[in-house]
Amino acid sequence: MSSPFTCIRLLMLVACVLFGESAYATKIETLVMPGLLIEGHADIESECISCHSRFSPKAQSSLCLDCHKLVAADVNAKEGFHGRMDFSETDSCSLCHTDHKGRNADITGLNSEFFDHEKTDFPLIGRHKSQQCSSCHTDGKKWREAPSGCFSCHEKDDAHKGQLGKMCADCHSSSSWLKQSFDHNETNFALKGAHQEVQCNACHPNETYKNVPMDCVSCHRGDDVHRGGYEQKCDTCHGNVKWKEAKFNHNDTDFALTGVHQKTTCSSCHAVGEIASTIPTSCVSCHLVNDVHRGRNGDDCKSCHGTDDWSKPRFDHDRDTQFSLIGIHKVVTCNSCHAGGIKENAPVRECVECHKANDPHKGELGDACDDCHKPTGWHDSTHFDHELTGMPLYGMHALAECEGCHKSGQYAAVPTACIECHKSDDVHKGALEEQCGECHNANGWMFWNYNHDLTNFPLTGNHTDLACESCHKSSPPQNTPKDCFSCHKSDDVHLGRFGRNCERCHSTKAFDVNLIMTPNGDRE
Repeated sequence: MSSPFTCIRLLMLVACVLFGESAYATKIETLVMPGLLIEGHADIESECISCHSRFSPKAQSSLCLDCHKLVAADVNAKEGFHGRMDFSETDSCSLCHTDHKGRNADITGLNSEFFDHEKTDFPLIGRHKSQQCSSCHTDGKKWREAPSGCFSCHEKDDAHKGQLGKMCADCHSSSSWLKQSFDHNETNFALKGAHQEVQCNACHPNETYKNVPMDCVSCHRGDDVHRGGYEQKCDTCHGNVKWKEAKFNHNDTDFALTGVHQKTTCSSCHAVGEIASTIPTSCVSCHLVNDVHRGRNGDDCKSCHGTDDWSKPRFDHDRDTQFSLIGIHKVVTCNSCHAGGIKENAPVRECVECHKANDPHKGELGDACDDCHKPTGWHDSTHFDHELTGMPLYGMHALAECEGCHKSGQYAAVPTACIECHKSDDVHKGALEEQCGECHNANGWMFWNYNHDLTNFPLTGNHTDLACESCHKSSPPQNTPKDCFSCHKSDDVHLGRFGRNCERCHSTKAFDVNLIMTPNGDRE
């Protein structure tokens, strides 16, 4: 026996053949409708084609999805409850959802007690498993409209008052709201050392999380015993394990600590509140009171002093300067030479700069004191070589005291002519001019070696015993007459009758003895 639905299909087929797609066919479909639609479909109850495709039952699911677009989107994206059900090509919506069961019929077929929430976009884990469905799915709302964000349900539990946003799951887990899983190391301020034990509100008071300062001094200003002297760069010295255990290495700065500086307290150089970068690093800035030179040697203390012991200078005058200290220079004090200025301005080899007051020569011998004097002692035996002057010393001159010729302390302007010293010894009274050296020598004033025979008037006879002044009565000696009559005029008994050529008769043996002329004209 044929079923009622088969009869209905036959009637509809006949109607369609006879009347085509006409209103009559629609009326016939309505007449054979198996039951009223649910309340949600009531407005399309008279339009069967909205849900049914004639002669094509498989097309019915497409018509359903055309109206239920959100479900269609889930199916296409394989999301949500419907998208995760893995429909096959033969499956249709009517397998789960049938209609024509009356206005109040429940065609969803949802059994909350046995519903598998794992097939949704929000699997239930942790404390969510024990929650009532109504906790998230409220009356009057579709099941799919239940919020999936933590903040939607836990806003009242948010102790941060929204300051950390709505991504609760970044810190909290579904097993317990009070068990946070936030990893502070994922931020720009990783928690290390003692920071791991600090309460959140110690750095985030009043639930402040944005623009929280990350520099140490913001939290540790009260611990800064330097009062900002180190420019608030706390982490340069302090670690995050213990604030009071500083790890600063001064050798990493521009001023490495050596010698006694290593034992010096920080406050010795760093006054409270003084900015470290402004503290001068020159020695004199700290050791001005120790500068016995009173600034005369400049500010470069380290050129002489070391950091091991300020009182033991390491300056080597022989090595480090152009003036080696020898003799008594070794024992003189620094300010004996460096009295008027810094060491660069001290005289290098000009003895007179220091010994001008000791110069008995009054500058007459110039400034080259070391030509004569020795550094072993200013009054030690001098080593002046008189042979290198214009007046070499020999004979009796070599035994004479310097003051014998240099009576007034003059040296450069002392005359070298014999007459200047021996004028009182000149028995000639200037008659032989002042060329003493032509007769006398340095071996003794009375030792004279003049050879009259080398002149135009050789001395013979009694002339050899005559004193010089007997003939040289006035200067110059070359003007002394050479004829006999000039000296023997008073001895001329002839009263000039025989002329002035006395030597025709007389000889030098004796003026009063006449010469005898031989027949040959020779004298006898």
